Amino acid sequence: MLARFLTVVIAAPLVIAVIGLMGLGASFALLVAACLPAMYEYYAMALPGAKKAEVYGCLALGALVLAAALADAAANTPALLAAGMCVAAFVLIFVAYICRGGSVPFDRIVTLFFGIFYVALLSSFLILLRAVPAGVSLVFFLLFVTWAGDIGAYLIGRALGSHPLCPRVSPAKTVEGSCGGVLFSLAAAFGCRALFMQNITPAHCIAMAAGINILNQIGDLSESAIKRACGVKDSGRILPGHGGVLDRIDSLLFAAPFLYYYIRLSAS
Repeated sequence: MLARFLTVVIAAPLVIAVIGLMGLGASFALLVAACLPAMYEYYAMALPGAKKAEVYGCLALGALVLAAALADAAANTPALLAAGMCVAAFVLIFVAYICRGGSVPFDRIVTLFFGIFYVALLSSFLILLRAVPAGVSLVFFLLFVTWAGDIGAYLIGRALGSHPLCPRVSPAKTVEGSCGGVLFSLAAAFGCRALFMQNITPAHCIAMAAGINILNQIGDLSESAIKRACGVKDSGRILPGHGGVLDRIDSLLFAAPFLYYYIRLSAS
């Protein structure tokens, strides 16, 4: 518990400082620093016997997807280059195996490509969100609502949890904890609205917070399903008390695209 607390105390202010006080380039560097280790952890789980050329080749393709998202952010285009680079990555992986000769291991190709899509493309929406008008406030809103939901689910789940939420995927999660996470996320959302997002209406505040929390929980359960299928408890050990980097960003992977498109569609 102490290691978990110290990791949060050190990491959270650093993330907030980089996003709030530095420019888009620094936020991009932070995203790359989180995304590439998370991709490596995914491949270590999903393809423990993968060759270095396969893993590092996919990491390079993931970095190109993130770079394309930065170009999208600078040009204010809706993830067109990032999505295109993701498609190109799939084609390149297929071509590499076709040119190698012999049978084409389709399941391996899908597993390799999924790491690029799941980690690189989905996390790239964080940099796209950072680049929209009031993007810094929106990223903070996403982070604070997510963190509050995690805290609420943990506290309420430990205190009142008795009904399993999805026992085959994550036995420790409960319905009570899930509901507590939603309530804490809503409270954090209205706290953000009072402090630095006064321009959003209460209805938008509720819709954004509810969508973020629901997708946070789906993202967390999705990574739990991957870990269970791979027979591992944590994606890695780089963060004391928290497991791996992927364990920390999994809840953001589905929520970031939701908030990005919610903002773009509501503004149009």
